[in-house]
Amino acid sequence: MLSNAGGVTVSYFEWLQNKAGESWELNYVEWELQNKMVGAYRNIAEIARDYNVDLGRGAFVYAVFHI
Repeated sequence: MLSNAGGVTVSYFEWLQNKAGESWELNYVEWELQNKMVGAYRNIAEIARDYNVDLGRGAFVYAVFHI
């Protein structure tokens, strides 16, 4: 789930750049993506641990709570 979200997140970054008329350096995009993905993993892992479920179910629970 997170690997698919990485592509969507970079597309979002492209949209932000186009909207602002900016062009980000590749290192900045990679840094932002890493921060988003690591944060998402930590949130999902915490929920999976708290609810004693696997990461896939943890991702689903996280998504339901953040609709």
